[in-house]
Amino acid sequence: MNARPRISDALESLLYDECENAIKQARFGQIDNIIARRYLLERVAQIDIAAEIGYTRSAVSRRMPYIMERLEEVAGRLGYLD
Repeated sequence: MNARPRISDALESLLYDECENAIKQARFGQIDNIIARRYLLERVAQIDIAAEIGYTRSAVSRRMPYIMERLEEVAGRLGYLD
């Protein structure tokens, strides 16, 4: 399954380098960092990320709200969002 990941409008507006820096500055744990990078930078579907890290798709999906919220917070603090 190769469904396109859904990304919030705020995060969708970030440039690649801004998103990459926001992920770095968010200081996620190892798994959340992998999920954020694969999902937001590489646009890999949750099901594929789950298979790579040995999680279920629903486990990855449950982590997404925290990841997205944290990234929006960090991106805003860095001045990337209006």
